[in-house]
Amino acid sequence: MNKILFLPALGGVLWIGGCASNAPTESAANKETVIIKSPTKPAAHADDAAHGSEVHTHSTRFSITSAPAILQAGKSATLTLQIVDNADGTPINDYEIVHDKKLHFILASSDLNWFNHLHPEFIGNGKFRVTTILPRAGKFRAYADYKPKGEEGEVGYSEVDVKGANAVAATPKLVADKMQDGWMTTQSPGLPEGKTQADYTRAELPEYQVALMPMPAKIQAGEDVMLHFQVRDESGKPLENLQPYLGANGHCVILSADPKIYLHSHPTDGEHKMEGMDMPMESTPASSGADVMFHTNFPRAGLYKIWGQFKHNDKIITAPFVVNVAAGSASTPVAQTIPANAQKISIDLPDGYNPKQATVKAGKPVAITFRLVSDAGCGNNITLPAAKWSKTLKVGESATVVYTPTKTGELKFACDMDMYRGTLKVE
Repeated sequence: MNKILFLPALGGVLWIGGCASNAPTESAANKETVIIKSPTKPAAHADDAAHGSEVHTHSTRFSITSAPAILQAGKSATLTLQIVDNADGTPINDYEIVHDKKLHFILASSDLNWFNHLHPEFIGNGKFRVTTILPRAGKFRAYADYKPKGEEGEVGYSEVDVKGANAVAATPKLVADKMQDGWMTTQSPGLPEGKTQADYTRAELPEYQVALMPMPAKIQAGEDVMLHFQVRDESGKPLENLQPYLGANGHCVILSADPKIYLHSHPTDGEHKMEGMDMPMESTPASSGADVMFHTNFPRAGLYKIWGQFKHNDKIITAPFVVNVAAGSASTPVAQTIPANAQKISIDLPDGYNPKQATVKAGKPVAITFRLVSDAGCGNNITLPAAKWSKTLKVGESATVVYTPTKTGELKFACDMDMYRGTLKVE
């Protein structure tokens, strides 16, 4: 499954922006999309409540406090994550189990050179707690990935400040990995779950080689891509006995160079064919050989850091890669005339799309006119992925796109951060 977090200005992810994070939606292709907004300015809290900022998700909001209140590089600290109802502040206590856990907590340094995937313990009253060590001074990104019972999945974003010397760079300087014979390769140690290389000397750890082959090799924004990982031993021989990790053959976390985009993917686990690709995937058992496939979609162009995670001999292998995503055709609006027989739909964007759903007939052109009634932040941009069309409007402006749906089902449209959404039902 692929989860995308888009933070607007900083927002939850590329498709993130506006006011807050977006809840992920899961598709048959094991893909989730979550969008978040940039964090608010950290507020002063008493004592151990200190340095987290909140990002508003759809139905909940998320914050972090710490003990001690001022974090020091290289010293143990306890982080408490608080999740409450966005409307009335009531603690959220019921969660779905997603990949064996109630909550996945991703920490990354601002320069993206350090990464950890943790699973805090739920202690009640909407709180999760985890003890960890942040190795250097500076800002760290924190993403909480969870699904309140009966609700959509959500991703909360915050920043954590750490005091001390040798601060990490405020922004990453990413360079895309080079391919050789279609693969990118890296050497990675195997570590106990939740630990990082800072806890060990390299000689203490088993060494692995992990290779990544994006398919297609040229990744484009808005286009489906398969990330084909192969886990090998130190000499480069593919392994035959990967273990399940959190109920899957692996996990893949992807962050954009800025904090706006977060993607959390899980392997394809059955026959699956990506649109436009003649590559059916064979069924993947719980424990398998060296090859693990992830289906994902990068919402915008730019550099991304990828961490593939796998388990072997009870050790977690975390392999980092950097990829460059090229601009896709979806960002280029196409001028079209309106056929005389077109089905005409008008949709206003005030606080949300109105109407959020309409019904049209398959095989007949549809002219959809979007009108921006009032400023809606990220919602000022409208995207119709099926037509590879998007447009940013000013208040009072309208734009029309013509598209002919060929199949029954749903035709989805959204703001470019996926925070405002609507659907045309195609019959």
